Amino acid sequence: VGFQFIGFGIRKKKIQINLSEVRKKDTAYYIPPSVYRRQIQGQLTGDMELIEMDNDTIFVKFTSLVSKKVPVLPRVNITFAQNHALKDSLDISPRTVTITGPKIQIDTIENVRTSFIEIMNAESDFSNTYTLVKSRDMDKTSFNPSVVTVSGTVYRFSEQVFEVPVTMLNLPDSVQVRMFPDVIKVVCQAQLDTLKEITSEDFII
Repeated sequence: VGFQFIGFGIRKKKIQINLSEVRKKDTAYYIPPSVYRRQIQGQLTGDMELIEMDNDTIFVKFTSLVSKKVPVLPRVNITFAQNHALKDSLDISPRTVTITGPKIQIDTIENVRTSFIEIMNAESDFSNTYTLVKSRDMDKTSFNPSVVTVSGTVYRFSEQVFEVPVTMLNLPDSVQVRMFPDVIKVVCQAQLDTLKEITSEDFII
């Protein structure tokens, strides 16, 4: 709680009210004039004296804070350089964050999103820190942590074409079937080291 004092020849000053002296009656919390008057007088300079002020009681509204963990969802648009791709999936650290705030604000929150991530023509590994985005109606809610790291491993792939014969399954011995074509070309994209270990026998059509 703060007050603004503007006087002739006096710079604008902000007065702080210590809420540790708040009092309670039934379900209402308040600070009586005698308490905040004493606090205000204690913050004035020695050559200033508080002569007169309103005697209104200050009522304070409190709300309970709750916490829960939610997953982080990245808002991402990544394009890759020719013959490059993302290995596995994006790594998000941490994958979950703790949100703390009034129950009415966080009750319906199931996840939080990062600021927009755009990486163009990626051809090497990347790792960047991004802030988590809060909507305007979450002004009393905090995220811990408030930033996450999004990383990805990018690899260069090659292509190889395999000719795989077409196989008939569960065909009775008395039946003969001729297929055309009887060989199918399969295009496989993978890292070069992986392609070296692949043969046409690894595919069944």
